Amino acid sequence: MRYPFDGKYRITCKYGSSNAFNPEKKHWATDYACPIGTPIKAITAGRVAEVAEERAGGKFIGIKTGNMTHRYYHLATQKVRVGQDVTEGQIIGSSGKSGHVTGPHLHLSIAINGKYVDPEKIINNAGTTPATTTTGAPVVSVKKYKIVRGDTFWGLESAWQLPHGTLQKLNPTLNARALRIGQEIIRG
Repeated sequence: MRYPFDGKYRITCKYGSSNAFNPEKKHWATDYACPIGTPIKAITAGRVAEVAEERAGGKFIGIKTGNMTHRYYHLATQKVRVGQDVTEGQIIGSSGKSGHVTGPHLHLSIAINGKYVDPEKIINNAGTTPATTTTGAPVVSVKKYKIVRGDTFWGLESAWQLPHGTLQKLNPTLNARALRIGQEIIRG
């Protein structure tokens, strides 16, 4: 897991703070003060589920990684298409100021099992400390595994003592009958 850009950018609005346009509403994302045109990269591998534009969020991209969805809003450009597989660190677009904004920035949201989580906690603690959802429930860190010769979802589930069907649920975009050596999957 990585930041969606190279370098460091100031956080202009933290996860859980008051929304700039509606103080009664919480901000379930993190905003980074990226200049227009900053290359935006996928925080982790996944499949592009959304490439769209909306009034408030402007141009955005949504990527699905197992039970996690990460969205990148207020983009200037979108360089991927729906259904495309992306790798961690792959450029997917560039930052901008599309939609309802006070200035150029990247608005990054992450949801696990449909519950928003703090992007800073997920990125900074990937694989170490559990994050929490908007309800305060713990979120298990995403663990990955690279397929080797002879692996099957059923065999891996047995070895890891997971209920049957768990790996397919965590990796819905993968064909369980056509796993490739070196392919990365989410194991929980």
